[in-house]
Amino acid sequence: MHKRKFDLMGLAGFALLSGSILSAAPALAHGGGKAEHGGQVQIVGETTFELVTKADSVELYVEDAGEDLAGDSMSAKLIVTGEKGFEVVLTAGSGDKVEAKNVTIPHGSKVTAVVTIKSSLAKVRANFKIK
Repeated sequence: MHKRKFDLMGLAGFALLSGSILSAAPALAHGGGKAEHGGQVQIVGETTFELVTKADSVELYVEDAGEDLAGDSMSAKLIVTGEKGFEVVLTAGSGDKVEAKNVTIPHGSKVTAVVTIKSSLAKVRANFKIK
């Protein structure tokens, strides 16, 4: 009887460990974490964000479950905190980005990107620190 109890506990532990390893693998497969546009990348669940800051503009690219989201399929804003705090509403740019022109985000600022996917009204956030 003790032998059988041990075998069931060993099997349950193996199943739990295997499930943990397998459930982590898909999260690593999506997005890959590479900056395709020269920005900073953050991955939240199956959503990959790339924030590109330029001298006088900012761009945000979003990929969900491995698919690029078109700029017009989402609404987005950036909440900037640091020495100067402000919010920036991003508008659909060409292709798969949302952007704001005539905006400078100071180095050292913390930025929260808030994206709402229009088709599902799902809201996803990612945090960045501007270098």
